[in-house]
Amino acid sequence: MLPIKIESIIRQGKTYLPQLNEKRLLNAYFFAKEAHKNQQRVDGTSYIIHPLSAAFTLTRLHADEDTLIATLIHDVPEDTDYTFEDIKEKFGAEIAFLVEGATKLEKVNYRNNMADRQIESIKKFLLHSTQDIRILFIKLADRLHNMQTLSALPREKQLRVAHETMDIYIPIANLLGIWEIKQELEDLCFRYIYPDEYEELNSKMKQIHTKHDRQIKSMKTTLEKNLTRLKISAEVSLRPQNLFTIFQKMVETNRRLNDTDDLLGIRIIVHDKETCYRVLGIIHELFRPKAGRVKDYIAIPKVNGYKSLHTTVFAKGGILTEFQIRTTDMQAESDYGIAAHYYYNKQCAKNSTNCQCQWVQKQSTWMKKIIDMQRENNNNGDFIKNLKVDIFRDRIFVFTPSGDVLDLPEGAIGVDFAYHIHSDLGDQAIKIYRNGQEFPITSELKTGETLEVITSKKQKIPPREWIEKVKTNLAKRKISESLKRQSRPKCYRDGIKFLAKELHRYGCNELATISPEQKNFLLEKFDVKTWHEFIEQVGEGEISQYEVIQNLYPIEKIMGIPHRTTKDYSPLAKIHYSKIEGAVVRRTSISSPAPYYRLTIFLKIINRVGILRDIGIELANLGVNIYKIEVEPDPKIKKYDFIMVIEVISLQQLQRVFESLESIDGVREVIRIN
Repeated sequence: MLPIKIESIIRQGKTYLPQLNEKRLLNAYFFAKEAHKNQQRVDGTSYIIHPLSAAFTLTRLHADEDTLIATLIHDVPEDTDYTFEDIKEKFGAEIAFLVEGATKLEKVNYRNNMADRQIESIKKFLLHSTQDIRILFIKLADRLHNMQTLSALPREKQLRVAHETMDIYIPIANLLGIWEIKQELEDLCFRYIYPDEYEELNSKMKQIHTKHDRQIKSMKTTLEKNLTRLKISAEVSLRPQNLFTIFQKMVETNRRLNDTDDLLGIRIIVHDKETCYRVLGIIHELFRPKAGRVKDYIAIPKVNGYKSLHTTVFAKGGILTEFQIRTTDMQAESDYGIAAHYYYNKQCAKNSTNCQCQWVQKQSTWMKKIIDMQRENNNNGDFIKNLKVDIFRDRIFVFTPSGDVLDLPEGAIGVDFAYHIHSDLGDQAIKIYRNGQEFPITSELKTGETLEVITSKKQKIPPREWIEKVKTNLAKRKISESLKRQSRPKCYRDGIKFLAKELHRYGCNELATISPEQKNFLLEKFDVKTWHEFIEQVGEGEISQYEVIQNLYPIEKIMGIPHRTTKDYSPLAKIHYSKIEGAVVRRTSISSPAPYYRLTIFLKIINRVGILRDIGIELANLGVNIYKIEVEPDPKIKKYDFIMVIEVISLQQLQRVFESLESIDGVREVIRIN
């Protein structure tokens, strides 16, 4: 990669900002160059290369003049003797605000568990960003260049930076819809976190592209000829799939590379929305579409604003190929997300920062959620947990009966929906209609569904079980508030009941056997004065019984001794994957498979057609292997006791096994037995 020069930034900037003030950019460049003159990066290059590279990246987003200037000088206050006051005096308050916001995310040592200092840093950074979203653009460009030059760092630091990027920066790029930067960051993280798997997949994809190159180009030519014949102006191009997305599909579906769909793709860009649908029809006339694989993100865009038509068709030889059809504006939004709105939106043509930020905030409900999370004064552990669930997790769209759209985190249940409409609706909810079909109120929602909640005035207080099932922080908080309206004795009884049930579920000792030392440890851990109050807080949902188990017993007590496979797998075959907080499970050694735990669980079920199939599907979706199964029927009353030996990789995965199996109609109880 050749070093970027200031002339390249100015030249690129003038392609979309004809009135760009060249003098202001040069002043910022020479100021930064002088400030960093005695500094070098780890790879031996002059430090000024870094801000120049970050600024050039932002010209791809059509960043405005102030953003480019702030990017050029963003490391000056942190790494030199200059202060924010110096920046404000020389470049003005607005640029100083951007620089300060970009510096809020301090350089701290990142490990698998974040230190309080880093969490506070993330809080400040995100809150600052809600006031001016350009701060996020600067940090993404900054991180992208750091990842591009990561090879110069020691292995330990490479892993630290890559994991931090995976946990914080990629979710931010996803929220903003800046796919171009998101996908490049993903592939770079993949390369450093899983180097063996990256190299193998990269090599295999090159072979696939070589093997099917003629077929995919033939499809492209066929489509272009038909569009020309019909006088439809369109840009048709081959669409490369980023490696990490392919890797995710493989591990999530437990498929080999050759069995994975959509490895090859074609993108069509047209001038207007109507032509998108016309082109979709033409593609289906030319190639046989795969049933159930047409996705209309134009009629129902993704939460981050992504719009496109997708269809998967069969090429010659049965090869699946995905077509993406969109307008020029949709393509800009796909590559640059909110940045496309921010810098191109006609409402803000007067270049008013206030106007732009107000408009973007209206489009970005997650920004308001970040502000709300700050106001709630959660402790740092709660903040990160809520950030990952409410903000960073993939989102779904659902509709109210009147047609209003609501977005919720993936995995949300009917209770989450009800509480997002109104507290009373949540408290009194007893069942839900999804697309006109009745389901339990705790059933998981799917994107695109129209929902109607059925209530009962007899239910004044929501069931305590809900607090462990809901996915959103808002629903958890509302349920806890409602539970607190109960009498203290009722809260205490519920606390005893649910904690005892959790201990029984995990095969642990009975509640009465918890020692005074263990009680004191829990009181200190959860900052509660008395054991009675502790039990009440469990009953209110303030303290999760799962967290009690997690803190009370060592992993060996619950999970037993870990096993390791003796089979010889290729790097791609031996990945163990789990969606824990939306991230890949980290392994200390890439060259050897992760350990797993072989556990025995007991299921009490009411027999019905398909229940064994449903149990198998749920476990397969969680990536859990069934090692052994025994069935003890009682045909007189159609009840069955199942004893299953399963293989899981973590306590979190075991928790999801319990939750998923207990959500199946007919499953009455699931517990771990020794």
